[in-house]
Amino acid sequence: MRKSLLVIVLIIGARCASAQNWQTVRLKDTVFYSVRYPVSTYMLDSNLVRTMWVDSANAVGVDSLFYFFRGIRISTPFTGCQDTAAASWLGSQMLRKPDGTEYYFNSGGDTVRFRTTAGLSETWILAKDAAGRTFQGTVTQLGMQSIEGVLDSVKTISIQAINGGVHVADPYNTLVFQLSKSHGWLKTLDLHLFPNLPVYVSQQGLQPNPNQHQRLPRRFETWVPGNVDLPWRFAPGNDFITTYSHGVPMDQSLPDFGSNQVIAHDSVLTFTPLSVGKAAVTFFTRRFTRTWDWRNPGRLDTWIQHSLKHTFMSILCLACPVAAL
Repeated sequence: MRKSLLVIVLIIGARCASAQNWQTVRLKDTVFYSVRYPVSTYMLDSNLVRTMWVDSANAVGVDSLFYFFRGIRISTPFTGCQDTAAASWLGSQMLRKPDGTEYYFNSGGDTVRFRTTAGLSETWILAKDAAGRTFQGTVTQLGMQSIEGVLDSVKTISIQAINGGVHVADPYNTLVFQLSKSHGWLKTLDLHLFPNLPVYVSQQGLQPNPNQHQRLPRRFETWVPGNVDLPWRFAPGNDFITTYSHGVPMDQSLPDFGSNQVIAHDSVLTFTPLSVGKAAVTFFTRRFTRTWDWRNPGRLDTWIQHSLKHTFMSILCLACPVAAL
């Protein structure tokens, strides 16, 4: 009888340990995420790269409470007043239940709920927005993915907006949450704002980017700002197109009409690494020069003489330092 009870206890303990393996964030782990927003906005505390770490954690009964790092936000739009102890883009904190359910606290004073142990096709309510609509989460994919060179279990949660019990169109419907068993969030959103659309989206009709927050590889921690990946940047076939304008256009609403322009189109032909930060790069270079000549021979109308000059050549940049490239 004692052996049977011991086996049962071990099985239950193993299930609980397995359930707790699915977590969106982990202690003592700093993770970076790439993020692309259509426009800048005062509601976002950073733009291209965001970081995430747990500042501290406490036990609250059988639950665990995780506090995220503090960020900087402009407290009032169009002013210089800044809140230097504002909530992070994940919110101020997250509460984790023993069954693996996690509650994030957003800027609306509400919670965003994630059932990290949910199985395929399981559905639940993620959150409600200020207008009273609910957002439903559904596990739509379970699979394996290579993360940091090691295969890991990955779970994808799709989003569906619901109003009055009816599925409705919403920009968030195109987005997903994705987490791995060993690393937490792979794809996520600004949980401080979710599910309320940022002001710029509501006012300008812009769509959130599907790759809003995507986990960067661990090697990003050692990346030095200003460094350039030369083989990637100057891979054969890459094109660089730059337009230089000078002069005042006749019509300010049409800046390309009336302003002289030089258009440079450089195509990489070959790339040969030489040493750290240096390489030999061969370009095929094209230059288009557009010139406007204003003429008014004493008449009411204005004659415009427009000419276009095209030159091209191949050049070799030998032992070019990073700054020169």
